[in-house]
Amino acid sequence: MMQLHYYPGTASMTPHILLQEIGAPFELVLVDRLANAHKTPAYLKLNPNGLIPVLTDGELARHGGPWLLGEDYSALDPFAMMLCRWTRGFTSAPARSRPHLGPYLQRVLARPAVQRALATEQLAPPWV
Repeated sequence: MMQLHYYPGTASMTPHILLQEIGAPFELVLVDRLANAHKTPAYLKLNPNGLIPVLTDGELARHGGPWLLGEDYSALDPFAMMLCRWTRGFTSAPARSRPHLGPYLQRVLARPAVQRALATEQLAPPWV
Protein backbone atom coordinates (compact mmCIF):
# COMPACT_ATOMS: atom_id res chain seq x y z
CA MET A 1 0.00 0.00 0.00
CA MET A 2 1.21 3.49 -0.81
CA GLN A 3 2.19 5.77 2.01
CA LEU A 4 2.01 9.54 1.69
CA HIS A 5 4.39 11.18 4.15
CA TYR A 6 2.78 14.56 4.66
CA TYR A 7 2.37 17.64 6.78
CA PRO A 8 -0.88 19.65 6.59
CA GLY A 9 -0.87 22.60 4.19
CA THR A 10 2.42 21.75 2.43
CA ALA A 11 3.11 20.53 -1.10
CA SER A 12 1.79 17.18 0.08
CA MET A 13 -1.70 18.50 -0.54
CA THR A 14 -1.50 17.83 -4.30
CA PRO A 15 -0.69 14.12 -4.10
CA HIS A 16 -3.14 13.82 -1.21
CA ILE A 17 -5.95 15.27 -3.33
CA LEU A 18 -5.01 13.12 -6.32
CA LEU A 19 -4.95 9.95 -4.22
CA GLN A 20 -8.37 10.87 -2.83
CA GLU A 21 -9.70 11.61 -6.33
CA ILE A 22 -8.62 8.31 -7.81
CA GLY A 23 -9.69 6.29 -4.79
CA ALA A 24 -6.34 4.56 -4.46
CA PRO A 25 -5.69 2.86 -1.14
CA PHE A 26 -3.02 4.73 0.78
CA GLU A 27 -1.91 5.48 4.30
CA LEU A 28 -1.13 8.97 5.57
CA VAL A 29 2.06 9.23 7.59
CA LEU A 30 2.33 12.54 9.45
CA VAL A 31 5.78 14.10 9.31
CA ASP A 32 5.97 16.52 12.22
CA ARG A 33 7.63 19.46 10.54
CA LEU A 34 7.55 21.50 13.74
CA ALA A 35 9.69 18.84 15.42
CA ASN A 36 11.99 18.66 12.35
CA ALA A 37 10.96 15.07 11.67
CA HIS A 38 11.79 15.67 7.99
CA LYS A 39 15.44 16.11 8.96
CA THR A 40 15.80 12.84 10.90
CA PRO A 41 18.05 10.09 9.52
CA ALA A 42 15.03 7.84 8.91
CA TYR A 43 13.23 10.47 6.84
CA LEU A 44 16.38 11.47 4.99
CA LYS A 45 16.61 7.88 3.76
CA LEU A 46 13.26 8.47 2.02
CA ASN A 47 14.15 11.94 0.77
CA PRO A 48 17.80 12.99 1.10
CA ASN A 49 16.74 16.62 0.60
CA GLY A 50 14.53 16.45 3.68
CA LEU A 51 11.48 17.82 1.86
CA ILE A 52 7.81 17.01 2.31
CA PRO A 53 6.04 15.10 0.77
CA VAL A 54 7.30 11.62 0.04
CA LEU A 55 5.11 9.02 -1.64
CA THR A 56 6.33 5.47 -1.14
CA ASP A 57 5.20 2.16 -2.54
CA GLY A 58 7.52 -0.77 -2.90
CA GLU A 59 5.17 -2.27 -5.49
CA LEU A 60 4.95 0.61 -7.97
CA ALA A 61 5.75 -1.51 -10.99
CA ARG A 62 3.85 -4.61 -9.84
CA HIS A 63 0.27 -3.44 -9.72
CA GLY A 64 -1.15 -5.25 -12.72
CA GLY A 65 -0.35 -2.74 -15.46
CA PRO A 66 2.39 -0.55 -16.89
CA TRP A 67 1.10 2.70 -15.36
CA LEU A 68 0.47 3.81 -11.80
CA LEU A 69 -3.27 3.23 -12.08
CA GLY A 70 -3.05 0.03 -14.06
CA GLU A 71 -3.51 -0.44 -17.79
CA ASP A 72 -4.22 3.20 -18.72
CA TYR A 73 -1.89 6.17 -18.67
CA SER A 74 -3.39 8.95 -16.53
CA ALA A 75 -2.64 12.42 -15.16
CA LEU A 76 -0.92 10.73 -12.24
CA ASP A 77 1.88 9.39 -14.45
CA PRO A 78 3.39 12.73 -15.57
CA PHE A 79 2.89 14.05 -12.03
CA ALA A 80 4.85 11.08 -10.66
CA MET A 81 7.53 11.69 -13.29
CA MET A 82 7.80 15.32 -12.16
CA LEU A 83 8.23 14.24 -8.54
CA CYS A 84 10.85 11.69 -9.57
CA ARG A 85 12.57 14.35 -11.69
CA TRP A 86 13.24 16.34 -8.56
CA THR A 87 15.47 13.46 -7.37
CA ARG A 88 17.72 13.45 -10.45
CA GLY A 89 20.52 15.27 -8.61
CA PHE A 90 20.41 13.15 -5.47
CA THR A 91 23.81 11.65 -4.76
CA SER A 92 22.23 8.57 -3.20
CA ALA A 93 19.40 6.71 -4.89
CA PRO A 94 17.69 9.02 -7.37
CA ALA A 95 14.30 7.65 -8.39
CA ARG A 96 15.65 6.27 -11.68
CA SER A 97 17.95 3.93 -9.72
CA ARG A 98 15.08 2.27 -7.85
CA PRO A 99 14.29 -1.19 -9.24
CA HIS A 100 10.54 -0.56 -9.52
CA LEU A 101 10.73 3.07 -10.61
CA GLY A 102 13.49 2.97 -13.23
CA PRO A 103 11.57 0.91 -15.82
CA TYR A 104 8.35 2.81 -15.10
CA LEU A 105 10.09 6.16 -15.65
CA GLN A 106 11.54 4.91 -18.94
CA ARG A 107 7.99 4.08 -20.11
CA VAL A 108 6.82 7.60 -19.19
CA LEU A 109 9.84 9.19 -20.89
CA ALA A 110 9.19 7.18 -24.06
CA ARG A 111 5.76 8.73 -24.57
CA PRO A 112 5.69 11.14 -27.53
CA ALA A 113 3.96 13.91 -25.54
CA VAL A 114 6.61 13.70 -22.83
CA GLN A 115 9.37 13.83 -25.46
CA ARG A 116 7.76 16.90 -27.07
CA ALA A 117 7.45 18.69 -23.71
CA LEU A 118 11.08 17.93 -22.82
CA ALA A 119 12.24 19.18 -26.23
CA THR A 120 10.11 22.33 -26.10
CA GLU A 121 11.42 23.15 -22.63
CA GLN A 122 14.96 22.40 -23.87
CA LEU A 123 15.71 20.15 -20.92
CA ALA A 124 18.89 18.09 -21.02
CA PRO A 125 19.27 14.58 -19.63
CA PRO A 126 19.07 13.21 -17.08
CA TRP A 127 15.38 13.99 -17.22
CA VAL A 128 14.66 11.97 -14.09
